[in-house]
Amino acid sequence: MYILNVIPITKIPLPHPQVLSYFYSQKLNALSLVKIPLGKRSAPGLVKFCEPLGRQRLHIRKAGFQLKRVLAIIALEPIMSAYQLRLAEWLSEYYYSPLGLMLKTILPSEILTPSHAPLFVFPPIHRKWINREQRTYLVWANQPWSIYETAIRKCMEKKRQVLFLIPEIDRLDEYKKRLEKISSNIILLHGSLKRSEYLKTWKKLMKADKGIILGSRSAVFAPFRNLGLVIVDEEENPHYKSWDMHPRYHARDVALKLAELTGAKTVLGSSFPSVGSYYNATTQKYKLNDLIPKPYTLNPRIIDMREELKEGNSSIFSAHLQKSLRETLHRNEQVILFMNRRGLATVLLCRECGYIFTCGACDSPMVFHERQESKGGLSPLGGTVPPRVVDENDVINHVVICHHCGHEQPAPNVCPKCGGWKIKLFGAGTQKVVEELSKLFPDIPFLRVDSDSIKTRKKTQDLFFEFRQKKFLVAIGTQLLLKQNLPKVPLFAIVSMETILTLPDVRTSERSYQLINFGYEHAEREFLIQTYRPDHYVFHTIADPQLFYREELEMRKIFQLPPYTQFIKLSFSHTDGEQAQQEAHALKRKITDRSHNLEKTGTAEKKPFEVFGPIPAFIPKTKGRYTYHLLIKSQLDNLKVRNQILDVVPPRWVIDVDPESIL
Repeated sequence: MYILNVIPITKIPLPHPQVLSYFYSQKLNALSLVKIPLGKRSAPGLVKFCEPLGRQRLHIRKAGFQLKRVLAIIALEPIMSAYQLRLAEWLSEYYYSPLGLMLKTILPSEILTPSHAPLFVFPPIHRKWINREQRTYLVWANQPWSIYETAIRKCMEKKRQVLFLIPEIDRLDEYKKRLEKISSNIILLHGSLKRSEYLKTWKKLMKADKGIILGSRSAVFAPFRNLGLVIVDEEENPHYKSWDMHPRYHARDVALKLAELTGAKTVLGSSFPSVGSYYNATTQKYKLNDLIPKPYTLNPRIIDMREELKEGNSSIFSAHLQKSLRETLHRNEQVILFMNRRGLATVLLCRECGYIFTCGACDSPMVFHERQESKGGLSPLGGTVPPRVVDENDVINHVVICHHCGHEQPAPNVCPKCGGWKIKLFGAGTQKVVEELSKLFPDIPFLRVDSDSIKTRKKTQDLFFEFRQKKFLVAIGTQLLLKQNLPKVPLFAIVSMETILTLPDVRTSERSYQLINFGYEHAEREFLIQTYRPDHYVFHTIADPQLFYREELEMRKIFQLPPYTQFIKLSFSHTDGEQAQQEAHALKRKITDRSHNLEKTGTAEKKPFEVFGPIPAFIPKTKGRYTYHLLIKSQLDNLKVRNQILDVVPPRWVIDVDPESIL
């Protein structure tokens, strides 16, 4: 008889035990797969350790529980490698997330059934590969592909695998074509594959020991047998963070841990690295490439929109932008206009009583949109703005949409609070840019890029192919523009910096500078930035990125912001706002008490753990639920001590370690 320590591959909330003991009649391999009883149900389980019953007989007799028998064997051979288990354990500890949930994230669900369980053994990782030298390189370059190619060829000469991570799959085909110039052995792995195709690719990788694995963030969990190089392109991209689903991991940081466990070299590439990565390079944690980009030679023109108003120009286009548009389009040249908001207007305000039209399910202003419909489609209802006829087959209807829950209704022309008619539209989005452009240049072909106008990946690719072929002279868009392989254009303009610069978030300046960097990369002759805050320090450092990093890091050091401390965001939602706030206050007291107790016992240093809040979410109410945040600043290097404090967080709370946003 044998005792098995088994990790149930299911979510068991922390701090409950993540490894449970069972018995079985025969000895089983570590990392084999079994079926175990778990309460009133059964679940798959990963065998972590197996030993004869005799060694634990006395301990079992003293235990206050009855040992249960394993129900069945699903796979006798290991279903994953030892490094994958260590990676799952690190993920569980670092992100304070159930170990079984991490295993479910790493393993395809089909692998956990007898018909799909693997029938071959993983080779051990060669220890001689590990920790020989500085193995993380930060490549700061506008065009890092030559460095990537050299690193890939060296790795393939050693007959080892390459993992190439990209932030999103929209440009997958572009990356694949580039990599095919280096090797024909390209394996694609990403979450958009059909389940059958994903499983087929996974099983192929379990046998492979060469090739380039290209994918988005989930590809970091592939079963590598011979990994030699990990490349994370656009390492600063926030889409590497799984922010909206459990577990909330950051693929770049997981890739670094993966490389450490497998002895692979890591290359983080970026035209404008994250502040955290730049800091790691300055502290010698990463090695920075020698030939970093020089300060920009193209000087952007910062346009003070306050002065435009003083001159009587109330348009969202400054006089200079209008002039540049006329000159550029007259030469039949292309233009990119960036506006990081959708819609025609972001706020509808009654000027008689001050009422702002908000979503009934969310504390969020409804956004005014125009929608082109056929005459047989949406018809205007009573009390709405009359439709505008476009041609004999189409009309324009006005609607208001909540960008958080998707609720939509016809746009009112009467205030529901006071019955007044003086309704004013404030703010602007991509539709407003289109409207203004159409007034000035009614015959110019343009491309609008936002989630309202483009719904599928194929349509996006087709439209941008046409833009590169110059079938459109103007591209107007939101953050979706940043995901595309855009050409350089004679005129690039940020219509409003305020859509990003005014957000009360820790990374606002960093995100703003990344947007400016994107403009630099795509402006061939003229780069315009319109803002109501021209005195912001982002603009003072605009031509010298290293000066920006120095000033940003100095500011973060003074206020003890990341990377000088770790942020952990705790979030709780409830249909009753008062109840949500009370829960947040109660948890804050528990965390503070636990932290103080650890300080008294000497387990933790004094004030390593500060709790701020409760703070209502930036949008306090979404889909009928009120959300409150607690923000933790942690300077604890010991994860076990940190997690002893997080043990008091109830299961209904969301724990986000290293959040991309504190809003």
